[in-house]
Amino acid sequence: MAVQDRSKSAEVALPPIAALFLVVFDSKVGYTIAWKRAIPDVKLDGVVEYKSLPSGLHNCDSDLVYFVHDQYAGISAFANRAAPESERNARFAAVGLLVPLTYGRLGRSWLHAHHLRSLVSNIVDDTDNTNTLQKYWDHNRLVNSDEQSLDHGEHSNPRKPRALSDAAGLHPTNPTLSQDHPAMSLAHDLHVFGPLIFPLQRAALLKKSILIMSSAPVQAACNLVYNLSVLSNIPPSAAEMAGKKEALYPLRPLFNVGIHDIDNLSQLASRSKPQNSWIACSTDDILATKSKLYDVLVELPPQTSDTSAARRWPRIRTSTGEDIKATQRDLRRYYTLKRELTRVQHQSQTYSDGEADDSVDDNQSESAPLVPLLQDKNADSDQYIQLEGESKLVEPSSWASIAYTSFLWWASAGEKDTLLNDEACQDARLIDDLPLP
Repeated sequence: MAVQDRSKSAEVALPPIAALFLVVFDSKVGYTIAWKRAIPDVKLDGVVEYKSLPSGLHNCDSDLVYFVHDQYAGISAFANRAAPESERNARFAAVGLLVPLTYGRLGRSWLHAHHLRSLVSNIVDDTDNTNTLQKYWDHNRLVNSDEQSLDHGEHSNPRKPRALSDAAGLHPTNPTLSQDHPAMSLAHDLHVFGPLIFPLQRAALLKKSILIMSSAPVQAACNLVYNLSVLSNIPPSAAEMAGKKEALYPLRPLFNVGIHDIDNLSQLASRSKPQNSWIACSTDDILATKSKLYDVLVELPPQTSDTSAARRWPRIRTSTGEDIKATQRDLRRYYTLKRELTRVQHQSQTYSDGEADDSVDDNQSESAPLVPLLQDKNADSDQYIQLEGESKLVEPSSWASIAYTSFLWWASAGEKDTLLNDEACQDARLIDDLPLP
């Protein structure tokens, strides 16, 4: 799908907001709401200041945080600036808002992202100047007609099946993805997880409650929550064929959670599944110790810019501590997908409808690879290059599989295993029609 240019963002109507707030750090009481506006019956105090500012965020210069509060999706932009020693050498602020959960998992809240970044950047040095916040609230607040549409509109039922475009947040008049859309990080997720992305998706398809532990910043983890919740969808026709209508229940994305959400997670864990299965991310390590809350724990490696450091992979394990690894077939699928994505990327770089513009910097081209996954020179090779640390994330071939393969090789005079060929062809058919980006 095409990426929506920022200059065209005004063509897409921003979703109306139910609340707008400013959270600052007070040396005496900690994080506190310094300014807020909300429609009636929306509670902010004691909730949004914790959800919008996860632990460890003070070590970051900026971040974008997603969360869920009652029937609303929340988004918060954080900024950190240097300050005098009297303010602990740093000044923190976050500007966030709530939008109704009426258009998918995040209510298209990402359309407000670059506005929030601008607001918090302008206000972090002078948190008393809230004129811009008031103007933004007056211009985008939820009005009475919008509130009535929430009660009677076609999207009022959060459990109602939606079309993929609706659930993904595509606007009917502008079917492109904003640069802040979580789906834009899918290639990054594939690079981070490698073949582990497949057992993780299987856990999501099985409607397991999944807790993702990460360090700040948390935007990448929040994007992963969104993407896995989308990948957990099962078409109604497939669920009916399998005779498992309970598979139609969506995996509930909670996005950022913390210690203040433990009671809510405990209630969900005590209820029947899969109706109450969820996926969320957190920076509070104490949640990982409460194994009764979740089914699957995902531990993301620390984010670092040191390219010389040894590659660290995520760790996936059950609530009982058993490691979940990728299978040999997952590994083959990963290489197939990686090779196909690289081919599509190279085609998009070489194809042009008109004359090339030499003035465009290659580093600024929209077709430039977004992640190292698409920069691997060996990605389009038929030879599998062993991944760094592969033995830690992929199950070894079983003796039965080795014996079976060896027997077939001997019986067929050295020809390739027909089953493996059929498997490769089946996987290739699934992705042979990938569109150009």
